[in-house]
Amino acid sequence: MKERKIAIDLALIGKTGVGKSASGNSILGRKNIFETSDNCSTCTTWTLPKSGERGKWRVKVVDTPGFNDTDPNQELDTFSRQLPNIMVTSPLGFHALLFVIAYGCRFTAEDRETVRKLKMCFGENFMKDHCIIIMTHGDKFEENQRNSKEPLTFEMWRERQKREVQHLFHECGNRVVLFYNTEGEYTEKREAAVNEVLEMAFQLSKNKRYCNADFKKCQVERKKIIADLRLSQVTYEFERNVERLQSDLKDFIHSERMTWGDLRLLKKRCNKLLRGIRKHTDKSLQLQRMEEKILQLKKELRKIKIKHPFVEKLREIIDMVQGFCLAVFKVYASMLLITIKNLPCYQYQSDYQTES
Repeated sequence: MKERKIAIDLALIGKTGVGKSASGNSILGRKNIFETSDNCSTCTTWTLPKSGERGKWRVKVVDTPGFNDTDPNQELDTFSRQLPNIMVTSPLGFHALLFVIAYGCRFTAEDRETVRKLKMCFGENFMKDHCIIIMTHGDKFEENQRNSKEPLTFEMWRERQKREVQHLFHECGNRVVLFYNTEGEYTEKREAAVNEVLEMAFQLSKNKRYCNADFKKCQVERKKIIADLRLSQVTYEFERNVERLQSDLKDFIHSERMTWGDLRLLKKRCNKLLRGIRKHTDKSLQLQRMEEKILQLKKELRKIKIKHPFVEKLREIIDMVQGFCLAVFKVYASMLLITIKNLPCYQYQSDYQTES
């Protein structure tokens, strides 16, 4: 009788460039199922599940888009929008969420931020209740220990880590597995690491899988945090634009060649910023202060008087026309006077005055 396979559903989460996709390939025991990359740009843009069989296990893995440090707020927004698609791929829930980090890399502020964002997305207790840490580049760990005067086992090395890393390990119940995504001499260790993760995920899910109900619990908080992040990003952009406008206005005032066109452009930028800020009904204190700054800038711009070049030209033309009309009038007036003087009645009156 054919042995029945045990289903295991897993989701890979973490930063870009730490080996998430490569770990997914190792877990499934198949090459290039998930596209991998050596650089820091993410290859994973959509959350499609991939399946494979590993001994007694029937495994389904979802590789999620990674967080990149270049535009973290934008990526959190994108990631949060894709989370419902992730949950749909496993209706009964995930046996474990595999948080992938790389051995040999310092645990930086960006890593702390990644953990914070993941808690925003999956809930504050997801590390404690549903997470397994996969540490990639096990081959580098082995090489470092071979070259060390005091070689350590992975468990010994783990216990010697600094407080922040220790806290991360302890938070997920020390469920940390060193992973080997290379072939050759590490093939046996890679297979052992994969089996350890699968067994750990199965045992972890006996309490409860991470399911859609867990995901929905933190939905309100997740939306609020993402809205705050967007507002923060918008505020930052407005702040930069207001600073540029202030700088350009200062340069404009001290410029010897102030033109009406430059002034008009500054006024347009000022009005555009003001409209943009007033669109946000839930304005923060910073946005309110920036609105006041822009209104002050508008007042300063109104005080600057530069004549429009067209108006100046029109005035020149009017002056020329007036001068021309006056000259013509004088000529016609002279001609009229001469004509009047030559009239017979004018001559008779003149003679009469002489006789008198």
